[in-house]
Amino acid sequence: MRVVLPYGETGLELELPGDAEVIEPRPVPGVTDEPGTILQALRSASPSLLELLRPGDDVCVVVPDITRPAPTRQVVSCLRELASQVSGSRLWFLIGTGLHRPCTPAEIETILGPGVPGVNHNARDQDSLSLVGHTSAGIPVWLNRRYLEADRRVSVSLLEPHFFAGFSGGPKAIVPGVAGRETILGIHSARLIGDPSTTWAKLDGNPVQAAIREACGMAPPDFSINVSINREREITGVFAGEVGEAHRRGCAFLHDLAMVPVARPADIVVTTNGGWPLDQNLYQTVKGLSAAARITEPGGCIVAAAECRYGFPPGNFEDLLRAARTPAELIRQLRSLPDTVEDQWEAQVLGQILERATVFLLSRLEPAAARAAFLHPVGSIQQGLDRARELRGNTARVAVLPQGPFTVPYLQA
Repeated sequence: MRVVLPYGETGLELELPGDAEVIEPRPVPGVTDEPGTILQALRSASPSLLELLRPGDDVCVVVPDITRPAPTRQVVSCLRELASQVSGSRLWFLIGTGLHRPCTPAEIETILGPGVPGVNHNARDQDSLSLVGHTSAGIPVWLNRRYLEADRRVSVSLLEPHFFAGFSGGPKAIVPGVAGRETILGIHSARLIGDPSTTWAKLDGNPVQAAIREACGMAPPDFSINVSINREREITGVFAGEVGEAHRRGCAFLHDLAMVPVARPADIVVTTNGGWPLDQNLYQTVKGLSAAARITEPGGCIVAAAECRYGFPPGNFEDLLRAARTPAELIRQLRSLPDTVEDQWEAQVLGQILERATVFLLSRLEPAAARAAFLHPVGSIQQGLDRARELRGNTARVAVLPQGPFTVPYLQA
């Protein structure tokens, strides 16, 4: 049996044993008319986008950065078409980078389209932020000042399963998207990330999602647009309107597609990070590993294909990993930190995965860099599978997540 795995912008093939279990989201065809579907969602929401906009409005539109394969350009085109019907309204686009690096001019053009200017949010520039309050847990909520000062605020999000927040999109476009560093660190504390309810596909009772909702609620967007896509990156749904209500509708739709029951754990799980742009660095790749770990037998193996053309992203992620000698020591060090530091959460989740499983990684990382992250570099995905079989035996149960973090496998009770 052969399966195609997304990897970078090309993909690769893997030959599997005939009894391997291939686990994928329920397939859904893309809508036949993407612009028409987007426009219909913007017009049919209550209130509709046109009902919200007033002549002369300064409209801030928050959009995802380059780490998300969102069909933002199509949404932006439809937004501009509708806004042109409101005399004097002015759209401007704020790239919701959170603590990610700023997007380059070429990347902004990819996101928004030729000739459409965009501004990167900067979570570390305190002068560009305003304090809007504190959450019930005492987290200060700093948000982009220009976002706050706009007459109308619109958010655009990609809906996908998320290993912290349950699902992306909705309030997450604002927090952490256009939040300040102190706020982002607060919602990613070791305590919140380590909570068992901080997990995939869970909204209610998820402490990270609760903190995000509370913080966003202090200055929510007036209108939220959430888009889901399939493996071919075609639009499968558009959910627009009030941020909480639109997000819940979209998540309910995606939940039925992404959640896949599995009868028992596998000895070996092959995964990806969904290809470009999701697998652009090792930080992002933790998502695909986390999805695989949900169904990996304790002491089992994960074999991952993630290009990582940009290696480690700027920040503390690599330094945190290199400071420890073992995954267990990494977890101890992170839990003992007096305050949350940038990228601690991704290192924490990776450490938790590595305590459960041995991870073989096909990537463009230098082998020494992969080993510094406690991963075992391989020259091909087949080599990774062969090495995993050496550890778990030729009769090992094998499962494959071709779409990586777009799939949420779970063990049936």
